[in-house]
Amino acid sequence: MQHEQLLLESAELKYRLADAERNLSAATSILYEYVSCPPGKETAFRIFDGAWSSSVPGYGLGNTPLFDDDRIRWIEQQCGGVRGKRVLELGPLEGGHTYMLSQAGAATITSIESNTTAFLKCLIVQNALKFNADFMLGDFRQYLDTCTETYDLLIASGVLYHMMEPVKLLQDMAKVSRAIGVWTHYYDANVILKHERFDSVPLVQHIGGREVVMYKQNYLDAIQWKGFCGGSAPTSYWMTKESILGILSDLGFQVVVGQDAKEHPNGPAMMFFASR
Repeated sequence: MQHEQLLLESAELKYRLADAERNLSAATSILYEYVSCPPGKETAFRIFDGAWSSSVPGYGLGNTPLFDDDRIRWIEQQCGGVRGKRVLELGPLEGGHTYMLSQAGAATITSIESNTTAFLKCLIVQNALKFNADFMLGDFRQYLDTCTETYDLLIASGVLYHMMEPVKLLQDMAKVSRAIGVWTHYYDANVILKHERFDSVPLVQHIGGREVVMYKQNYLDAIQWKGFCGGSAPTSYWMTKESILGILSDLGFQVVVGQDAKEHPNGPAMMFFASR
């Protein structure tokens, strides 16, 4: 009797293993890439279901109002509007700011995204909302290294603090545009007190006659989220506010600081517009 019970249990285990293998095969088969629901623009959004950050007009999805963002309106005010201007955007994420710039009348928008998921989201949004922009997949740092064009306006919202070399990014941005709009987090020791994400000892560089201070931060478990939209490395450097503004001054820019949110839930953040 015990022998028969063991045989039954063994057969049941083999059946479950075979069923699991069939399910795994189906999930990894090319046939898994097909959809069987009716066609529609909203269908494409479901490809990244649960991984959207933005609230997309007419579709909802995320919670962040990147398609109706006062930060972009503030930049427009500072630069006298974007109508007829050539704009370079670094890191469009899901195309929210790109959409706003297009609606505001930008002549051309070149928008570069290195995250493949974010890039595909931008194309889905563009297909649904029908606006003019040239989305390109690739590392904007390499684009800036070789760029020979000059843009009327450069937008870099949410990218500086994701860099391993943030000073170089500022320098490279200065080479391609005389007007730069940036939203970024920065390091403030009075706010960020012994946070586990940050090194306690700063990296100090001397560039020209200026001392530049920055702190390494680690994304920790955030990189496990399927909607992660940080940098391409597991760590990055946050510059101090004084260092950011100082480098821009050394590059010949006049800087206007807009919103400065020291109590931002993700760390101190500021909006600024630099021109020369």
